[in-house]
Amino acid sequence: MGSAFELDDRLVATVEQAAADGWTGVKHMTRVDLSDPLTASALELLGHVLERARVSGIEALIEVMPWRDGRMDREPDRIVQAAVVANDMGAPFLKVPVPDVPPGSPRVDAVARVVASVGVPVLFLGGPRRDGDEFLGEVGDVMAGGGAGMAVGRALFEDPDPGGMAKKVAEIVHGPSP
Repeated sequence: MGSAFELDDRLVATVEQAAADGWTGVKHMTRVDLSDPLTASALELLGHVLERARVSGIEALIEVMPWRDGRMDREPDRIVQAAVVANDMGAPFLKVPVPDVPPGSPRVDAVARVVASVGVPVLFLGGPRRDGDEFLGEVGDVMAGGGAGMAVGRALFEDPDPGGMAKKVAEIVHGPSP
């Protein structure tokens, strides 16, 4: 393949270049907005990325974002719908938003529903920094619901004690350290 922008200007790099450079995987983000006519071409691009990753022998983490009215839609039905679409297209790993439902049992159940709707590991987005206890509760609910983990950034590095927060998250995800 030629230029990294050969398919279209939204590509940062090609799957083939990632494989040639020795990477073992790629990440691709797709918005699913059934009211937006551009969703069809976004899903077509996703299909190309998944096929190229398969042919190149590398993994693909697909961040599939339900989208509505110009923003992320965290309603459980929309997350399930977007996850199922990506899964049915062959995504081997998914990254989705945490469902916007009350913490505790409702959120655990919503996460479990998302996870059960697909046959692949599902990571959940960490999102922006918020109260530490609120964030840790979300991590606990995701793990209790069967999530494969959380992809976090700002919730950790913007915390007043990033190292301490990272340790707390690791204990929830992996159990207490020896």
